[in-house]
Amino acid sequence: MTIRSAFQCSIWHCADANHIAIIAAVGLTNVARPKATLACAMTSAETTIWVDGDAVPGPIRDILTRAAVRRQMMTVFVAHHSVRVPKSAYLRSLTVTQGLDAADNYIAESARPGDLVVTADIPLAARAVAAGATAVNPRGTVYTKETIQSHLAQRNLMTDLRDQGVVSGGPAPIGRAHIQAFANALDGHITAMRNRAGS
Repeated sequence: MTIRSAFQCSIWHCADANHIAIIAAVGLTNVARPKATLACAMTSAETTIWVDGDAVPGPIRDILTRAAVRRQMMTVFVAHHSVRVPKSAYLRSLTVTQGLDAADNYIAESARPGDLVVTADIPLAARAVAAGATAVNPRGTVYTKETIQSHLAQRNLMTDLRDQGVVSGGPAPIGRAHIQAFANALDGHITAMRNRAGS
């Protein structure tokens, strides 16, 4: 059974917070099963936006939640902690608790062609692109099969330089230009997927 199939058949929907705890059958957590009705929240035909919820900036989270409701696009936040989202049929929050890479693994194994993965983690973006999805970081940089390798090589180089003490520090704080670039990239992806589905 695939991760997506397990997700469809083995989740418990908590109506009070649109929160989903992944049960042990998925193999990612061993959390208690909430007292709620079993719900298959997604279908195999839906395009989904997967959000790396552990480090998503507040303004980007707000853009995603508003777009999910306005554009009626299933958006799933996956994190090691609970991410609060507005009540909507198009918003879900998934909590994973086993291992540092559990959230990344869940997203990478769930993403499929047509999906969008929102993450600042370039290795995760590379895994998503390899699965046929598109990825975008919170600064609006879009990762595709044509561009991901150069971004991955640059990331690996900077990691080596930091490890050697040649460079220090990280990227500048996210600003208005980054937020607008992200909003444009998100809108462009949703529009492209809707146009493709209607063609």
